[in-house]
Amino acid sequence: MSRIAWNHLLTKRVLWTITVKELLLWLLFNIVYGLLFYLALHAISGGQKIHGIYVWLLLDVFIEIFIQGLLTIPLWWLFFRRLSDKPIPVILVTHVVLVSAFLYLRGVSEGVVSKLTCKESGAFFYWHAYYLPMLFYVIQFSIFHAYNFWLKSQRQVEKEKELMSLAYQSEVNALKAQIQPHFLFNTLNSISATVPPEMEATRVLIARLADTFRYALKSTQKHQVTLGEELDFIRTWIELEMHRFKSRLKVEYHTDESVLQLQIPPMLLQPLVENAVKHGIGGSITGGTIKISCIREGRHAKIIISDTGAGFKGDLQQLERTEGIGLKNTRLRLLRLYNEELFVEPNVPSGLTSYFYIPL
Repeated sequence: MSRIAWNHLLTKRVLWTITVKELLLWLLFNIVYGLLFYLALHAISGGQKIHGIYVWLLLDVFIEIFIQGLLTIPLWWLFFRRLSDKPIPVILVTHVVLVSAFLYLRGVSEGVVSKLTCKESGAFFYWHAYYLPMLFYVIQFSIFHAYNFWLKSQRQVEKEKELMSLAYQSEVNALKAQIQPHFLFNTLNSISATVPPEMEATRVLIARLADTFRYALKSTQKHQVTLGEELDFIRTWIELEMHRFKSRLKVEYHTDESVLQLQIPPMLLQPLVENAVKHGIGGSITGGTIKISCIREGRHAKIIISDTGAGFKGDLQQLERTEGIGLKNTRLRLLRLYNEELFVEPNVPSGLTSYFYIPL
């Protein structure tokens, strides 16, 4: 097996975010723990043989790994999935509560194993079932938390590098956009002035087009705008699209006034709305309705963009990997700036719904 193939195998995820490499390290940790566990019991016994220590050693190590794994997996999920963003005191209190449950289940499982393997009980049972497993719990989760902290630090460093790169690229784009930007607006105004009065609708379209260009220029010069400003731009942009789709395109807005002053990166919603118009409504013969909702849920603003158009015929995971549909860049921006995911789901009765959360 080549080095590249081997590295690919080691970094493959097998459970949630656990990679093959991390799983192998965890198994090695358990094997070392099992061997040290029995060496400790042997030392405690004064050098006397524990019943079947040589005969049952491999079997007991396997049983230890299996039991510890069954008890560790749900705890790992709880601490590093559900409680990953909780403060340290909450995590410590949860550990104090759950270590009792861990040791109780460990004692029950050890009692069953002792009966099946005919091992002696007594003082060694308590060492086997409670004292050393508690030490194992502390060491294991100390290593887990230290490793998780290291991973977060690495991700934060990478995120900062990417943000610096994005900021540099945005600055370059802003400098490019500032090269004679008024020439475009002056040209549009000149065209608008030549439109006769009876073609007022055309004049309005040109003005709307100029507004969209102004906002696009603004987006290259500012890192953040308010959600209200972004929605105003979306309304202007959609008005242009409605002249093209006529009665096939309907738009509904549901906004919570309390989130309109939220600062967001410019042009964050537009790719998703454009995706709904182009692939949802544009792909449907009868057209449909686009709903844009900005509501407050607890300490987050929830942005929802849904359409009743053609939808997506296939696996949504494949849609997420597709280039050029406005999802990839939005997903990266949300992940880098807020550590939030972009969710895409089927809409009822037809079409797609995309939504995300932004901390208030």
